[in-house]
Amino acid sequence: MFYFVEYLRAMRAIRIVGIILGILLLIGIIFRLSFLNGASPEAYVTTLQSSPTAHVSQQTLADGSTRITIDDPAKHTHAVILRSGKTVRMDVTEPSTSARQYHDTVSFGSTSMNEDAHKGVSHVTMMYKPGADFTLGGLFQISILIGVIVASILAGPLAKENDGHLELAWTKPVSRERYALAAIGTDIAAIVVSQLGLIAVVLLGTAMWVMPTITAGRNAAELILFSLLAPVAWYACLTCFSASLRRGVGMVLGLGWFLALVIPGVYAATSHTYNPVGIGVHAIFMALAYIDPIAYVPSMSPHGAHENMFASMSVSLASVALLAIAYLAFAVLQWRRVEA
Repeated sequence: MFYFVEYLRAMRAIRIVGIILGILLLIGIIFRLSFLNGASPEAYVTTLQSSPTAHVSQQTLADGSTRITIDDPAKHTHAVILRSGKTVRMDVTEPSTSARQYHDTVSFGSTSMNEDAHKGVSHVTMMYKPGADFTLGGLFQISILIGVIVASILAGPLAKENDGHLELAWTKPVSRERYALAAIGTDIAAIVVSQLGLIAVVLLGTAMWVMPTITAGRNAAELILFSLLAPVAWYACLTCFSASLRRGVGMVLGLGWFLALVIPGVYAATSHTYNPVGIGVHAIFMALAYIDPIAYVPSMSPHGAHENMFASMSVSLASVALLAIAYLAFAVLQWRRVEA
C-alpha cells in the first residue's frame, strides 16, 4: 500500500470525528434519560385525569378530534386537552411552584411548551406531535459542516509529502500522478465517511425521542451530490494552493478559511452599492466568489440559508464539481513538477 501514510492520516481523522460524535451521542443519551421520569405529555395528562378530585368530560368535535376538559377545584387546576390523530395540544392553568413572575419556553424532541407564571398561577401551553420528518437532501446538507472541517484537517497531503518525505515518495513503485491521486482518494473517502457518521448520529439522536421519517424530498439527488462534492471542492482548493509548498501548509489552511468567509461577506455587503469604488470592489469579490467553494454552500452564500450563490442548485452542483476537478488537476500537475 504505497499511500499508507495518507491512509494513517485519514484513519486518525476518522477516529477524531468518531470520538466527537460519540461524545455528542452520549450527551444526547444522558439528556434523554433525564426525561424518563414520567414528564412526557401523555404521562402529564394521565396524572391530571387520575386525581380523585378531578372532574373529567370528553367531547368529540366536528373535525373528528377529541377535547378533554379537566376541572380539579381541590388543586385549583383547569386543563383543556385537544387530541387530533397523534397530535396533542394542552392548555393548563394550575398553581405555580414559585411566587415570582416568569416566562419559560422549552422545546425538546417532539414537544414544545410555554409557561407563564404570575401571582402564584401558572399557565402552561404544550404541543406534542410525535414523529420527525427528514428529507434525504436535508440530512446530507446537515453533514456539510463536518465534511468541510475534516477536509480542512486532511487538506494539503502533497505539501505534507514535500516536507522531508519527497525523496521517499519518488522511490515508490508507482507514478507520481497515481501516488497523488491515491492519497487524495483516501482523504475523500474519509471525508464522506465522516459525513455519513454525522447523519447516523442525527438519526440515532432523533430516534431517542421519536422515530424519524425519511422522505426523498425535492431535488434529492442534486442535494446529496452537492453535499458530498462541496467539502471535496474545498479540500481540492486547499490542496491546490499548497501543493508546491515545502512548509507553511498550516498558514494556507488558516488563510484559506479566512478568505473563504470574507469573500462572500464582502460580495454581499457591496451587492447594492452605487459608489464607483464599491462597484469595483463588488466586481472583484464576485469573481473571487466564483472560485470559492465555500461561497456555494447555502448557509454561507450571500443570499441566505435557503438559496445558494446562483439561486440554482443545479448550477451550484455543476460549479463545485468543476472546481473540484480543476483544483485537483492543478494540484497534481504542480506536485509532479516539484523537485526533491
